[in-house]
Amino acid sequence: MLKTKNIKFELVTEDDAERIIELRKNDNLNKYLSATDEDIEKQKKWIKEYKNREKDGTEYYYSIRTEEDEILGYVRVYKINKKEKSFTWGSWIMKEEKPISSALETAILIYEIAFRELNMEKALFEVMKENTKVVSFHKKFGATKISEDAEFEYFILEKEDYFKIREKKYKKYL
Repeated sequence: MLKTKNIKFELVTEDDAERIIELRKNDNLNKYLSATDEDIEKQKKWIKEYKNREKDGTEYYYSIRTEEDEILGYVRVYKINKKEKSFTWGSWIMKEEKPISSALETAILIYEIAFRELNMEKALFEVMKENTKVVSFHKKFGATKISEDAEFEYFILEKEDYFKIREKKYKKYL
């Protein structure tokens, strides 16, 4: 499943390099992301290397699109640990002008892919403390804070907790 009611995912290709750089160099969007080199050729090289991790099933990088194929942003599923049945997701960036439900539907789609398609049992991820909107978003989604340090809050979302909250609050987006 690579789509919800209003968005769909497609695996990133080298053709996405310029758009990724364009979004990531936007100071309004990149505040909580790691720095990215603005060299498009370096981004293409990184995508080529990522494609090997995709083949190995250890990482997936998606473009987030409308049904009309308008690119809204990008998101990654990575640190896939098949033994522990865990994953991380992030590098999430979306353009400022986007449909209101697109962020929520992106999270739903990530969890559907990871928990249903990849058979993962838990999501483990960190959010910068300063990024209060995203911290709040994950808590509303049912994630539990498991620790923190000076810079980050660390969360877990178990598969069964996701499906409980999905049935109560988010099923209409599928």
